[in-house]
Amino acid sequence: MTNPLDIAKQTLEQRKQFAESLRILLEEAKNTNMEKLLVTKVDNLRYTSYVGAVSFKQFASIGRFAHTLDWFTNKTIKNKLGEDVAVIRDDRDIKNEDLITQRPINYPRQRDLVHYLLSYEDNDAKFPPITAVVLSSDSMKKENAKFYNADGKAVRNSISFSPLDTKGDIGFLDISEEYVVYALDGQHRLLAFNGLVDLWNSSDKSLKAKNSSGVPVNNEEKIIRLEEYGFDNDSFVQDILNQKVVVEFIPGVYKGETFLDSISRVRSHFIDYNDKSEKLKKQDIAPIDDRDPFIKFAKYAVAESEFLGKKEIFTSVKAAPSRGSAFLLTLVNLRQMVSIIFRDKEQKTEKGTSWYGKGSVKVEKELDMYIPLFLGLINSISNLSDIKSYLETPKVPGTTAKNFRSPSYQNKQWKGTIKDEEGSIIDNDKGHVLFTTVGLMALSYAYKNLVVGTLDDDENQPSLSKDEFIKRLKKFEQSGEGFDYEKDKNSEVSVGLRHISLPQSIFYGVLFEISKEKMIVREPSVKLAGELLTYILGDGDFENKEKLQQTLTSNRTVRDIYYDWDGTPIKIEISDGKVRNPIKLPPRI
Repeated sequence: MTNPLDIAKQTLEQRKQFAESLRILLEEAKNTNMEKLLVTKVDNLRYTSYVGAVSFKQFASIGRFAHTLDWFTNKTIKNKLGEDVAVIRDDRDIKNEDLITQRPINYPRQRDLVHYLLSYEDNDAKFPPITAVVLSSDSMKKENAKFYNADGKAVRNSISFSPLDTKGDIGFLDISEEYVVYALDGQHRLLAFNGLVDLWNSSDKSLKAKNSSGVPVNNEEKIIRLEEYGFDNDSFVQDILNQKVVVEFIPGVYKGETFLDSISRVRSHFIDYNDKSEKLKKQDIAPIDDRDPFIKFAKYAVAESEFLGKKEIFTSVKAAPSRGSAFLLTLVNLRQMVSIIFRDKEQKTEKGTSWYGKGSVKVEKELDMYIPLFLGLINSISNLSDIKSYLETPKVPGTTAKNFRSPSYQNKQWKGTIKDEEGSIIDNDKGHVLFTTVGLMALSYAYKNLVVGTLDDDENQPSLSKDEFIKRLKKFEQSGEGFDYEKDKNSEVSVGLRHISLPQSIFYGVLFEISKEKMIVREPSVKLAGELLTYILGDGDFENKEKLQQTLTSNRTVRDIYYDWDGTPIKIEISDGKVRNPIKLPPRI
């Protein structure tokens, strides 16, 4: 009797031999015929496609852009008078609504996409799968009797698949010259592959940027030069070109389809890929984009800061806080603050290295060096009395984020104070500037100007230490703690960081729009608010004092009057384009 163990060993050996035989046959098939591509058949409810992996270089060779599909040659359309008009086939006419199957190519994007492929030291650039339409040369003419029968229906698919197994699940796809492959979803990935091939084949290893028509432009600043990417050798580009991308090949015409049916179906594929998917917004990308050095730095700051670790202070939700949000800031806010403080790192300078673009360095190398500088800004916020009161929520009535965030003066009616059910006085909404995104950005600009200065520049030293900045910001906050609306509404007093919707606030008209009574989110207004804080918290000479005074007056002006610090309307007097009676600048700390 045969030993069961011997049978098992024999079976395993046979399986090994079968696997080895299959491997040899597949390798031989792939190597002997480069016009065949190993693919897997995918059956959907209404159509069949084939999925395979193609190198960037190979797809650049076989792929064409879908917006140049030859299907439309000699097609006629009706003009506005209802007349049949023949279409002259060229790239300009493809934009006609009746012709388009795919959007035209945005050729200027090629430079950015090639740069993307070359930029990462670890070569971790990733392109998603491509969907391609395959047409045979005889399928693109609806009059071709060899492909379409008397009823106008295709007698076979416009794709040639040779199965290797009985079920036909795996086999070879014919990609010889008889078949044309069009990138239906992924045209700009093909554009990138073409650009990389052109770069590699050029005599000086350079690639010019293209204009909207696809013509190279002579702009030295936009030329990609391989030598600027610091590769040890040029074979790195070959390694990138040999990378593979997944491609789903769909027959342009199925057996039984008419010529026009096939066009309609392919159009529907394109619409499904593009219309049914929603483009990611910046706030959606922010929490997960670790390639953005500013995002990476912001996340590092959260891990290092006990203050940012508090749930009342920080959350990584997608958007900036709404008025009713129960926290101070989000990763979106934090990233904006980092980008202001470290804006010098956006481009390479003679005195420093960049976190972005050509010649960029990994941000991890400088995290520990710069994190104390950024945490100085976070600490200046955490030391404020209002922030400490807010952190006592809900123990203290009226100190929720919404209380601090909501403007205290709306529709020109002061609500005063209210009492809760137990009779305790609850402060009205405070309109605190740091509970707004623009307020945090303005403070970041001031901190950049006074504490950070220009990074890696010994000649441009900041004027304040982190501790001194914290001390002065706290003093500015305290200047408004005794404000009482009924007593001080017509007085020239400081409201500090609160009550941005009152004329007594330095942010009135700057970050709060007077006529529409809403926040202003424009970048010039944010920078102006940052300049104001720089002036108030700084010391010594202020170079732009007169310009700041004129701009502040303009921002507090409605029609021909501006509002003084006590709310008094002052008629402006203009001479030679300047206000002769500008508002005086607020006192410095």
